[in-house]
Amino acid sequence: MINYGFSFILFVLLTCSLAGQEVKKDTLFFKLDEQYIIRGTINTARYYLKENIYEGDLSFKEIRTLRDASSKEEICLKKYIRSTDSYAKDKEILDGYKLWTILETYTLFFVTENKGIKTYIEVQPYYEIE
Repeated sequence: MINYGFSFILFVLLTCSLAGQEVKKDTLFFKLDEQYIIRGTINTARYYLKENIYEGDLSFKEIRTLRDASSKEEICLKKYIRSTDSYAKDKEILDGYKLWTILETYTLFFVTENKGIKTYIEVQPYYEIE
């Protein structure tokens, strides 16, 4: 005869174990365009967009810097943003919250290159209501 209590406990433990595992996020690599992405002057670990943002503020917090990473493709952040539904082309305004909900599902890197050496800055998007 099967012990249903034991089976139930085993099921709960397996379910909790699977739920506790982190889901690996896809990674996006953006070229660090200093004309569009501005490093904070007071807090240099923050990056801001040169963009008209509707209600609130979207920024990126620097997590860590890597030199030995590699990227498949580096994309333009401005073009990426303008291709999402977070950007109202007719009003030329960005919905920071919508963009944050899109970007928070990815691991993000800003990529710079100096003398042929690439640096990968891992960032995390933040949205704050003013």
